[in-house]
Amino acid sequence: MLLFIILMICVPVWFVLGARLYYLLRTRHPDVYDSLGRPTLIFNNNIRNGWLVTQFLLGGHFEGIDAGETFRLCQFMRIFAICYLTLFIGIFVFGFLFTLSHPSR
Repeated sequence: MLLFIILMICVPVWFVLGARLYYLLRTRHPDVYDSLGRPTLIFNNNIRNGWLVTQFLLGGHFEGIDAGETFRLCQFMRIFAICYLTLFIGIFVFGFLFTLSHPSR
């Protein structure tokens, strides 16, 4: 239950981080922003843009950006995403193992 609550708290945090990232990319790195499909949180948020941003963060493609704030935010978002995915998978594994050890009668 605690893991689920933590994951639920992480969702709005991710939106805030994403909004900040999109703002920094749009204003300071327009070429990178364009290459990601000009993503936004709501209006231009689609599977393609999401996949490009995910590749950008998890693939470390932001390492070419020499601006401190943007680079630090990308590093933090990368770690945040990995931790979130680990917790998400942990919930499923824990639930599966709990179900195996407590079968319904």
